Amino acid sequence: MHTAEDMFQEGFLSAFRAADSFRGKGEAELFGWLRTIMVNTCLMKVRKRDLIQESADIEDFEDSIIDEGTIGKLDSEALFEMISSLPAGERTVFNLFVFEEMSHKDIAKRLGITERASISKMYRAKALLAEMIQNKNDEK
Repeated sequence: MHTAEDMFQEGFLSAFRAADSFRGKGEAELFGWLRTIMVNTCLMKVRKRDLIQESADIEDFEDSIIDEGTIGKLDSEALFEMISSLPAGERTVFNLFVFEEMSHKDIAKRLGITERASISKMYRAKALLAEMIQNKNDEK
């Protein structure tokens, strides 16, 4: 939790320092500008800590399919906890792909990894989430 708070603070410090470079006119443009700064701040932290390393090949993981109805039964807090518990590399790629809607090519470029590693980490993240969801359903 402290890391998230640190990144939030660092992001706003970066935004404050770069405030004179903002050329937007509206609230939406300001939000987009701040979002970009926050994402870049977090990615720089990930790169510095070397949390992203080449993944095992995709063939090393079992194919996992998540039933859409199963996901719908989870509350958002449980799903957020599952995503948060993913290994750092897989979580980072998953968040960039799903929430930031980046391509694997862009993710690879931003994180300094290969495109194949990005795809592999996304695949592994989905497999781990499928396993966590299945375990959660088995508990019920």
